[in-house]
Amino acid sequence: HALPLSVAKNETVQDAQSGSPKSSLESRLNQPGNPKSPHRLGRQERRAAQPLFPLDLLCRPAAWRANAMAACSGALLVSEATILPIHLRAVDGASAGEIGLMMLPLTATVGVGSLITGRLVSRTGRVAIFPAVGQTAAALGLLLVAFGMGPVGAVLGPWGLPAMLAVVAVFQGSAMPVAQITMQSQAPPAMLGAASASVQLSRSVGSAIGVTVAMGVLFVALGRNAAIADVFADAVRHGSAALVSLPEASRASAVTHIQGGFSAAFSTIALFAVVNAVLAWTLPVRRL
Repeated sequence: HALPLSVAKNETVQDAQSGSPKSSLESRLNQPGNPKSPHRLGRQERRAAQPLFPLDLLCRPAAWRANAMAACSGALLVSEATILPIHLRAVDGASAGEIGLMMLPLTATVGVGSLITGRLVSRTGRVAIFPAVGQTAAALGLLLVAFGMGPVGAVLGPWGLPAMLAVVAVFQGSAMPVAQITMQSQAPPAMLGAASASVQLSRSVGSAIGVTVAMGVLFVALGRNAAIADVFADAVRHGSAALVSLPEASRASAVTHIQGGFSAAFSTIALFAVVNAVLAWTLPVRRL
């Protein structure tokens, strides 16, 4: 293989020295920062027998909806799993061990929801109806979490928010199995691996974007008031005991603002479930 490579290299050097417009254009297009590079990558991917990103497959209505559902599912779970321990520490004063225990219901019930959805799909052959109903219920549940976690926490204590999220997680677990099944049904046998991998990639990307957005909303809401931001930082470091030392009026104001920040964050997470519900209701694949 050395001779063809050497000849190609010599021809490239000669073209560059001669100022060939074609070689100059190609070199500019191949630069990593060139805005036309993604277009060139897409064109190459369409020509490849085994593309890294099967664009023809991913552009199908059912396929891109399935990947978007996977992204929103990742955004939901990772955002909840990131915000929950912060709330347990800052508002409820839970220790590290208690936080770990209280997060188990959330992580467990998502899997339970996925298992139930998989069994229902196998028995009925219906696909889209389960995440359509499940994600709608999850969105409503997250809105209830956003605006009702205070009263529920007053009744159930620190377990109030974990219990609410555990119930919501059963419904939000309905999306991933259907996303995976839909992608596999759209792919030819030779591309089943690429189709499955695209779902996992979408979930990972969605997780990163979702937690960034949700945490951004939380910190923006709490950072508008410097005094509240300082109190919140102390509460995260030292637990809810940091609020006890405040004067009664300041403590009430801090609690109200902190709860408002978490309400804004969970309302944002509810939007991910709303998007998932819309995707599921409009999914072209209704039955296997």
